[in-house]
Amino acid sequence: MKISIRTALAFAFASLVCSAAGAEIVTIDIPGAVGIVPAAMNDKGRVTGYYYNKAKGYHGFIWQLHGALARFDVPNAELTVPVGISAKGVVTGRYNETPNIVSEGFVRTVDGTITPFKAPDGHETYVASANRNGWCVGATGGKDRFHLFLRSPTGETTEFTVPGSSGEQVDAVNRSRMVAGSVYNAGNGSAFVRSAPGKITMFGDSSTSVTAMNDLGAIVGRTNVNGSYGGYVRTSDGIITTFAVNGALETRPLAINNSGTIAGEFEASDQTWHGFIRTSDGTLTPFDVAGSVFTAIVAINNNGVIAGSYKNAAGDNLGFFGTP
Repeated sequence: MKISIRTALAFAFASLVCSAAGAEIVTIDIPGAVGIVPAAMNDKGRVTGYYYNKAKGYHGFIWQLHGALARFDVPNAELTVPVGISAKGVVTGRYNETPNIVSEGFVRTVDGTITPFKAPDGHETYVASANRNGWCVGATGGKDRFHLFLRSPTGETTEFTVPGSSGEQVDAVNRSRMVAGSVYNAGNGSAFVRSAPGKITMFGDSSTSVTAMNDLGAIVGRTNVNGSYGGYVRTSDGIITTFAVNGALETRPLAINNSGTIAGEFEASDQTWHGFIRTSDGTLTPFDVAGSVFTAIVAINNNGVIAGSYKNAAGDNLGFFGTP
């Protein structure tokens, strides 16, 4: 594997708390919700995630600018947590029934039909991510070791483990059905990428984890950068570039689009959290929703539109959508 590591420290810390000039940002506000947590967005700008209110539980939603808001729950579920939305608007996620703490998966079609599912051999099915074609990945198992799975939109499921590890988690799947995730005690890296035919390649060190992957196979996540947690991007040919916001306590990439633009969050030295955007040429730009005391960008689509969460000065936890 080819590795060329360089650290990008692209702007002065004094600029980190400024709002992005010219940003066109819309608040995602769901009536009755006291917290809104976007999770994924497709290229049409449909955002899915979950919200919570004063009553117990998490509830799923689909939101689109100038479109109808859809709120939904898996029947009898205490927690409904969407994790991905396809190009057509099919939502995949996980849920927990009351009072059952064991997770299972679900698919919600465009017409609102919700179908729960379990991986074939699993006592528990924890869905972590889904791609634009509706394939999803996650972990399944009983009380001991979990196995990873890749599930097609029609339900065919492939289970696998990472050789040499004592445990693993899967965090991303792209359009080509490449899968990426993290492992424990493998000895030859703590992150992996699995090709569609099933070949597994390890990379990184004990500090390396995966958060997202684009359709070209570029992977982002966290790793050690100069003694603290920073970000990295790994191209499909194995070249790793690390980066960190100057002066930040932690830099956490959360999303990458097909242009190689990365979005995420960072913790400043005063322990406040802000969003950031890093273009493919390495330019890092901070981003805050105007008036916020916390901002995290969790999704960026192929049109450059971002979505995420923020907290305002009144303590309200809201979602946002727009062009930075």
